[in-house]
Amino acid sequence: RRPKCSVAQAARSALAAAAASSGGATQRPVHSPMPGKLVKLLVQEGQRVGAGEPLAVLEAMKMEHTLTAVADAVVSKVHVSEGQLVGQKALLVSF
Repeated sequence: RRPKCSVAQAARSALAAAAASSGGATQRPVHSPMPGKLVKLLVQEGQRVGAGEPLAVLEAMKMEHTLTAVADAVVSKVHVSEGQLVGQKALLVSF
């Protein structure tokens, strides 16, 4: 008979396994989550970034939102510049 495992325990276990694996995450292009003004662009083309590294800062609704990398990657193209107004889902950075 198998011991019962709660959903929360299973989720914690899966999260720990994903965090322990080195190649689990893939960096996808970064899009603006909402309309706003790009106040800081922290990367340039060809730059290597690490997981969790800030890429850009977007100002929206009187708040600053830092957009970060989810995995190690190399920036292939920057599609915006500082001070530019961007719409929701606007492509900002490609990898």
